[in-house]
Amino acid sequence: MKTKRIISILLVSLMLLTTMQPFSVFAETENAVITVESVSAAPGATVDVVITIENNPGILGASVKLEYDSGLTLIGAINGEAFSPLTFSKPGKFTSPCIFGWDGQELSVEQVKDGTILTLQFQIDANAESGNEYDVKLSYEPGDIVDFDDLQPITVDMVNGVVSVVDYMPGDLDENDVVNMT
Repeated sequence: MKTKRIISILLVSLMLLTTMQPFSVFAETENAVITVESVSAAPGATVDVVITIENNPGILGASVKLEYDSGLTLIGAINGEAFSPLTFSKPGKFTSPCIFGWDGQELSVEQVKDGTILTLQFQIDANAESGNEYDVKLSYEPGDIVDFDDLQPITVDMVNGVVSVVDYMPGDLDENDVVNMT
């Protein structure tokens, strides 16, 4: 009688184990995300567009293509802190499209961080009409962004931005394109 009970318990246990869905012990990882900030400014103004990264897995090399609408003129680009351990390469001419690159020999875990990777400075066309929106887009080809462990390609989600033209900027009391608190 005791043997039958033990065999029954073992069979029930075996049946339960074989019907259970396997579960993953590993957490689902999120892709890195590069975001182009959306900003507003008046016609003829100069505006900074900040590009940031989140969930940086440790990028050792990257090449990204920048495209922007003809109502904007790119007049400057400054490397950000998140990619500061890497060598930054600007394009020879600021045209649309153009390529920005970062490259490194090695990177420690302590140097991997999220934050600003690039600040673009645009001049808005003086004849731009209020309400116009000019796209600022980043893209890359598979293999253009690699990790620091073994130079394997990384998947990065890109979030594009816009520069919106406004004829009035809240807080700009003297219409000099500067928001003052007075």
